[in-house]
Amino acid sequence: MSKNADVYKNEFIKKFSQSEIFKEEQAAFSNILGNIQWQLFVSANKKEIFNDLKSAGLCLTHNHKKALTVNINKAKKTRKPVQFKNNGFYDLCVPLGRGDNIYGYMALIGLKRELLSPSLSLLCSFTNSVMEEVNKEIELSKLYDVIRPRAIALSTIHTIHRLIGSTLDINELFPRIARLALQVLRAERIAIYIKDKAESKLRCAATVNYAKSKDYFKITETHNPLAKKVYSSGRSILKKDMLAVPLIEEDVLGVIIVRNKIDKKEFTIFDQEILNTLAEQAVIAIRNASLYKEQQDITIGSIKSLASLLDLKLPGVYTHTNLFVELMLALGRETGLSDNEMRNLHFSALLPDLGKVFVPEQILKKPAPLDKKEFNIVKKHTKKAVEIMQHLSALKSTIPIILHHHERHDGTGYPDGLKADKIPIGARIMAVADAFEAMMMERPHRPRLKVAKAVAEIESKSGTQFDPKVVTAFMRLFNDDRLDNLVKAHKHELKKIF
Repeated sequence: MSKNADVYKNEFIKKFSQSEIFKEEQAAFSNILGNIQWQLFVSANKKEIFNDLKSAGLCLTHNHKKALTVNINKAKKTRKPVQFKNNGFYDLCVPLGRGDNIYGYMALIGLKRELLSPSLSLLCSFTNSVMEEVNKEIELSKLYDVIRPRAIALSTIHTIHRLIGSTLDINELFPRIARLALQVLRAERIAIYIKDKAESKLRCAATVNYAKSKDYFKITETHNPLAKKVYSSGRSILKKDMLAVPLIEEDVLGVIIVRNKIDKKEFTIFDQEILNTLAEQAVIAIRNASLYKEQQDITIGSIKSLASLLDLKLPGVYTHTNLFVELMLALGRETGLSDNEMRNLHFSALLPDLGKVFVPEQILKKPAPLDKKEFNIVKKHTKKAVEIMQHLSALKSTIPIILHHHERHDGTGYPDGLKADKIPIGARIMAVADAFEAMMMERPHRPRLKVAKAVAEIESKSGTQFDPKVVTAFMRLFNDDRLDNLVKAHKHELKKIF
């Protein structure tokens, strides 16, 4: 007997015993036949019958058990109900099955009289109804098991497509894929390994553990030796408590490894099908994000090269410190900017004062505060920057940020006197970062301010010079020490005197 057949028989008898029609059958015939024992057996094997009787609490004599075993085997051969007398009572053995397939046996033990043909026919009809119901339920369950993973796979494709559209940040993409796979497969742990081209080895891009006690996803970094095996062979591995599939484009890019289902069930071929589908879509997302990163790196490199050339002329005039760049990006994340807005913010932060190349050097180098005429000349630098950037396609999207980062929330800024939300969000962020960096720098006419004093100064101008929403985000960075950490990391840059 095959393993699958044994599994089906066990499932059949279990569902038969739980069927509402079977319970109705028991109740109806017990009213007619009196207090009798109903027992179900998976097989006609003597040892299994005795074990089932023991588990049911039936204390039959040895001869009774022997007679029951003989007649169950007789029912197995004839495929018909068998009645026999034992110590003044009757027992009835009914094979449960269709055609040549017998899934188990039902025994009625302790009948006071032999069942006559009409009653026996009624009992068999009732029993056949139960069997039909159980077989339909099992078939529907099988159909569900086949359809469900495919439905999940289709849903996974749709979800991954949305994921591709929602982020092109390669570092954010891997944890998202890991979380998605963990949720879809209802697993406890997942790890994604990617081939590091620079070091020619696999690295762990994301590991996510499902913590039941806190009901959240925790990202950690661990190593799994199975990754190398799957990567080298390009073949999936399916085990009871583990599932690993390769990420394949033209070559193997990496590996996804999933461990232990939350409900303690085993991984199946359908789980493998779902994870393979997810992996195929994940490869598309990874490739898109990688291409995007390469393009972004090229653009950033070009902007930095231009900034370096300008810095040779007047260091620190056209460019800002890394503190300025990282503070802008931190404020962008804190205010919930999209990936596209973050990219524009990053580009604009690398060269915010490009238009100052048109400002005379004597004004830029002046150690004292500027007079009104000189300040009016400086104020033109944002529009001059537009004249340069409009010819550079990679920088066109940064024009509104750089053009308007000297506007004020109350509308008294320049060049266009824009007010509140009319000012681009990137420009509002740059205004805060620019002011904070300026107060952190040592100048010929004043010393560098302490962080707390500079923060207080920005907070005091919320709603007048600065956007209150950006200031609120800025204060969160200060209150949880992220701002202090940024300043400490770039302290060496802040000692320059311009």
